[in-house]
Amino acid sequence: MEKKTMGSFMSALRKANGLTQQQVADKLNVSNKTVSKWECDEGYPEITMLPAIAEIYSVTVDELLRGERISKDNCDCQKNDVKTEKQMKYLFLSSEKNYSTLSIVSLVLSFFALFISLFFSASSLGIIIAVLLVGAAVIMEVIAFMNYKVIFEEPEISVSDERILQSKIKTRKIIVSIFAVSAVTLAEIIINLTYGFFLPWLALAVFAVMIACVFLYKFIGRKLSIEEKLTEEYISYRQKLVRKISILSAITFGLCIVLPFASVFVEDSFEESAFSFQADTQLYDSESSAKTDYYKLKNHIQNGSKIYYCSGFGETELDIYSFEVKTSETQNGLIITEIYELEWEYKEFSSKRERDEFAEKYVVDRNVYDNLYWAYESSQSITFDDESFMINMRNTAISWNSAFDIMPAFLLAGAVISMVIIAVGFVKCRRKKIKSN
Repeated sequence: MEKKTMGSFMSALRKANGLTQQQVADKLNVSNKTVSKWECDEGYPEITMLPAIAEIYSVTVDELLRGERISKDNCDCQKNDVKTEKQMKYLFLSSEKNYSTLSIVSLVLSFFALFISLFFSASSLGIIIAVLLVGAAVIMEVIAFMNYKVIFEEPEISVSDERILQSKIKTRKIIVSIFAVSAVTLAEIIINLTYGFFLPWLALAVFAVMIACVFLYKFIGRKLSIEEKLTEEYISYRQKLVRKISILSAITFGLCIVLPFASVFVEDSFEESAFSFQADTQLYDSESSAKTDYYKLKNHIQNGSKIYYCSGFGETELDIYSFEVKTSETQNGLIITEIYELEWEYKEFSSKRERDEFAEKYVVDRNVYDNLYWAYESSQSITFDDESFMINMRNTAISWNSAFDIMPAFLLAGAVISMVIIAVGFVKCRRKKIKSN
């Protein structure tokens, strides 16, 4: 005759009431391991706890100590086991349904928060609502998962291993999805508050979230013992694929950081421009006006002669500004070290001819001054071309700041390419998993 013990009796009572070890432990303020030891007869509850245990199972303390019902209406063990099996299955299915419902609500809240952050983050109210929705979605998912996780840990749950595995995989997908949407929402809010809506930074944030999701996916898989069901062949294939994806993503971002600087270096080192003299022919009637402007500027730089640019003129008057250009010699040509206006003058002449003679000798078009000033600001070297009456200009200093101006576009491209690489890797990994199973 099978020996009746308090532990086996407590186990039968718990199953008959459709309770898990964790639920009993929570009612008694002890750990589920303690309840498990009692049911395995590896220990016994304290005397002071017996009334509480008896109340939970609707029995007397005497019946607990005896390990059986005293009345003749003792439940038959076989019937009790069948009843317990049905109750545990019902408990699992109802818990799964509750978890799915709460998770769908959490996912909807997180997507709604993302929508608000994208279209209403300009207002403080929109930001507050989006943050609150993200917090509510995460908290709701955590509570739902902690309650559902108890079912997975129940050792005597009467549901097939394949059914439990499918439920765990579904749970992992839901958690990762809610995390991804919530993380992108918070990243978009932070970026919007810091820089305003800036697509390259948002793309980088999405890429970072994708990387985090990969690690979270594996972490949850280990915690829920999903990884234990995978074949060694698949695990080896996945590890190699992750290494390849990591290397390709690193190379992509490395190129996206280097290429802006390389393009600026090439452009500033080899690109040349030229300034063609086109004087204002309304100022004086001369077919050689461009030529004279060219030589007036060259003579000023080489010999220090007077030079002006015109801002207005009349029949016998000139509204002019004198300016001065100082240069130094380099191997690439002349570098303008200083250019500045000296003073404004209003000159009157006795005749139009006298005005034209003065203009042809000293006055150049305003564009000459503007182009020289631009060459000075951008550290361009200048050389004179006597055949075409042009000044050639070439960069002498590399403007690295331009690289930072164009880098966001490269980073956006890098993030998009890397996301495509990860997506392709995920698809290949998924196909390999299906083949392995």
